[in-house]
Amino acid sequence: MGSWLDKYPDLMTKEEVAEVLRCAPSMVPRLKGLKKTRVGNGRGKILYRKQDVIDYINSKVEGEEAMRVARCGDSEVFNFDIFRSPPLINLPTVE
Repeated sequence: MGSWLDKYPDLMTKEEVAEVLRCAPSMVPRLKGLKKTRVGNGRGKILYRKQDVIDYINSKVEGEEAMRVARCGDSEVFNFDIFRSPPLINLPTVE
């Protein structure tokens, strides 16, 4: 049994990349860090290697340490409590 990416070719169009990334095809060329391959003369055809798409996805994964600190609110690194806003409406409490 292979990966779910096995159904995609090794060189993908921006529509196929958009399907993998779940974004609009017009957004794919604007993604910083996603390498493209130009095939042909002149303007050519722009394609994206499957491995480059995988590398792009992996580069955007947050590190486990950063996630742990964010969940725990480790005050030595950063205090996330300053971003908590007061409630917009004070509801009466039921006693």
